[in-house]
Amino acid sequence: MNRSRRLLLVAAAALVVVGAGVATLGPTIKHEFQLWRSCLASESIESRYAADRHMPGTSGRLVAFIGDSWAQGAELPNALDAFPYGIAQATGDAIIVDGKQGTGYLNPGPCKDEPVSTRIADTLEARPDVLVLALGVNDAVWQGREQAVEKAFDQIDTDRPDRVVVLGPFDPPLAEHDRVDEMAAILASAAADHGFEFVPMAGVVDSYLPDDLHPDVEGRRALVSYLAQVIGSAPGS
Repeated sequence: MNRSRRLLLVAAAALVVVGAGVATLGPTIKHEFQLWRSCLASESIESRYAADRHMPGTSGRLVAFIGDSWAQGAELPNALDAFPYGIAQATGDAIIVDGKQGTGYLNPGPCKDEPVSTRIADTLEARPDVLVLALGVNDAVWQGREQAVEKAFDQIDTDRPDRVVVLGPFDPPLAEHDRVDEMAAILASAAADHGFEFVPMAGVVDSYLPDDLHPDVEGRRALVSYLAQVIGSAPGS
């Protein structure tokens, strides 16, 4: 049974129970239905754009992105408008994009996707010159986030590319900003311990879609402009 069907059955079961009079499951129904819809959207994007997740370039470098919905292109009419593709156009780099909605170093997302360790292993098999980690906001309220980050960074250290760029967590209007700040501090500290580059993201994007979670055209333009300079330049320049 696939993940989206499993979530649908859970939501349907909750509806049956509430129909029998247990109204306290109302929030559970809404939550499970939202998960199901998000999972369907994520799986649809992965299916439609699978062939575009590895795009050639002209620079001679391969840059791999592991991220969440911002990298995946969730909520966009065209997922190829997500920021990794804009960076590739600006730098000429070949790219691999592994973006999965709602995921993080610890959070498996609405589809209960494979753990980040599997995603890291699969990505490193492609031997990228640069690995960009664009995760964190979805872990901001989770317990065990420090340990999850450390485990992921330890794994990368065993087979590290020339550059590892750790982006601070995105901080959209609906995020819990204090917890996002805590997550940024966790990532910055762990990146320093491992010799990875940490890139603060606070204030980079200030224009969002009506969902207050994902950047709009202007927000993506600012994000691409900022990160293209970081990723396209030599470390420390």
